[in-house]
Amino acid sequence: MTIISRLLMAGIILCSPAVLYAQSLSESMQQDAYLKQLVNEVDSLAANKAKQNIYPEKLSESPITSVYNTLHALSFDTLTYYGPLLAEVTAEKKAAADDIGLRFRTGYRENIEEGIFSGGDIFYLRRFNAGFQWDLLSDGWFDSHKRSEELEVREKMVEREINRQRANEEYERLYNRLIYLFNLQKIEVINEYLILLNTNLELFQRLHYLDYEPWERVLELSEQKARLQNDLSSYQEYNRQVEITVPDSLLPQIQALDASKFPVIELNIDAAAVANDSAFVQESLKNEDLENLNYNVFRDVSLAAYADYNIYDGTGTALDPENLGGREYFSVGVNFSIPIPFNSSEKKEMVQQRKLRYINSQKREQYSENKEIYNIYYEYKYKTQQFIQLYKDYQSRRETIENYQTLKKLQDSGYSTQRMVHLLLQRYAVVLQMIDLKQQMYLQLIDIDKYLTDHSIMEYASPLDISNLFPYQSVKADGIYIWSETFANNRNEVLLEFLNRLNVKNVYLSLGSDRTLYEKASELIKAAREFNIRFQLLSGDNELIQTENQMAELQDLADLADELGFSGIHLDVEPHTFADWDAERNTYEQKYVEMLENANEVLSGSQLSLSVSIPHFYEPILSNIYQNADYINVMVYETTDIEVLKKRIESESEIFGDKLHIAVRPSDFANYDDLNTFVQEIKNQTMVQEVVLHDAGAILNSGRSSR
Repeated sequence: MTIISRLLMAGIILCSPAVLYAQSLSESMQQDAYLKQLVNEVDSLAANKAKQNIYPEKLSESPITSVYNTLHALSFDTLTYYGPLLAEVTAEKKAAADDIGLRFRTGYRENIEEGIFSGGDIFYLRRFNAGFQWDLLSDGWFDSHKRSEELEVREKMVEREINRQRANEEYERLYNRLIYLFNLQKIEVINEYLILLNTNLELFQRLHYLDYEPWERVLELSEQKARLQNDLSSYQEYNRQVEITVPDSLLPQIQALDASKFPVIELNIDAAAVANDSAFVQESLKNEDLENLNYNVFRDVSLAAYADYNIYDGTGTALDPENLGGREYFSVGVNFSIPIPFNSSEKKEMVQQRKLRYINSQKREQYSENKEIYNIYYEYKYKTQQFIQLYKDYQSRRETIENYQTLKKLQDSGYSTQRMVHLLLQRYAVVLQMIDLKQQMYLQLIDIDKYLTDHSIMEYASPLDISNLFPYQSVKADGIYIWSETFANNRNEVLLEFLNRLNVKNVYLSLGSDRTLYEKASELIKAAREFNIRFQLLSGDNELIQTENQMAELQDLADLADELGFSGIHLDVEPHTFADWDAERNTYEQKYVEMLENANEVLSGSQLSLSVSIPHFYEPILSNIYQNADYINVMVYETTDIEVLKKRIESESEIFGDKLHIAVRPSDFANYDDLNTFVQEIKNQTMVQEVVLHDAGAILNSGRSSR
């Protein structure tokens, strides 16, 4: 079981609000001072922990380039097998290049006695010679020159291996240091968690003693504590081992880096792959390099010139010219030999196959590197998406905790300390998972980096700002519709927090036919005045356009709006939804204008405003609508293209002017980034002053996901 699973399990175990708020327990608290102290401690801890933001709001506070450079700068020498090997090959190449094939040679020969079959005398007793031999072809000057060229190829291959080895060694160093940094963050979070867990464990032990909780729950919490402490010990031990390998002077600089502020990185992987290809080609063997491996027939031919000084000790008297005696003389000559058979074609084929092997090996290596880079990148992208979802989850839980804190401030009976503890535990669980996931992401980044021997991965990286991707905190709008069902299902405190986060200033609130919502609406309107949020009483009754008691119903709306504190009424009456709209369009348009005129008559003399929602195809009556409404929300749905929107509202923009508002649906967009971009485009490219979202339920009920 992972640490995250165990944390979530602990959260479920601790969530027992019914126990704390049962009447019998309240009585026990009055009689048991220790229990009361523990409950107060847990409550105080929960309140304090709830105020903490245990993960940074901004994930790019540390410029990644400076972090990366710092980690690379904090390096120390390491041994590599390829260093001595390169020196060996270089020395051998130099020796071959300096070898001109010239040799000093000497010899001595002693004749002992006559042979077995020969009856003649020994020609001389002994011989001594010394001189120079110059080998020009095989095993000589030419052969050494060709050997030097072959060693240049070998030297280039070893240099490439050294670059790869250095990259691997740097990867290993960065790998350990990154885990070290993320472990520091995990240790901090687990210590914070254990403070809360230990106090809760004491509380549950006391509750068991008083027969409020079974012993099994105490055991489970104890086991959870032991597991967490074991994880903590593992992280601390790993860090101790890293500290042993890092010079004391460098350790404080590493510890100064805050892994929690490392940004999420977006990679231009195609550019990185191209750079790797370019570096690979630069380091690879070229055709001119491979030409040095070509077979040359003269390397099998021996050609040597020599010059010798010779001394012979004869068998007669040296002073007697008629007797063979001692003598000395100089001699020069040339030796030449060729192998039989010559086998030149076979040797050429051997060299060609060797060159082909080198070429194929390079191609396979290049292909493997590119494949590995993209494989790592795809895994990195998957983890990035996981991290974004976790970050959204974290922000969602933080919002829930903040809303729950509001209940505590209001002394709402729905507040429970143990429920708050449960929420905090879930938050700790998500944060630990985020830390672990970001650690994996950074390890994958340096894994890609080791292939870019002539470049840095940071050249193709840019911080990804995900702070605007978490739930509706990032959504900004001027107005929003809230239908009666959404209003009934959400507390006023939650709604007010929600409206403030969206920076909404105009709310179109429907109460439906539920009179029990009236008081709630009045309280919300009063509370919202502090934040300059105005409310319009929203009516979505399409039958209002053709009811016989239209004036009376409009008057009822006006009276209700005035009584509850609304700033105006908003008519979302849509005759175009009727089945006979196409056939009776003119009639319905005339009735719509009459309804607005009646509404204006009802509201005359009051401070209430009149606004309406219409589709983008009421062209024949746009002027009438303009004359009767204070502002108009034009519903432009089922598009995310600003050019399409501009085309649809051409007539409305010309006629309505500054009365024109645009209503869009969050559900038409893939994510809140796209929605916000569209809202900004509307304001930048049109004269529209206000953008309204339809509706709050689409956001509040989205499960706090990216939708």
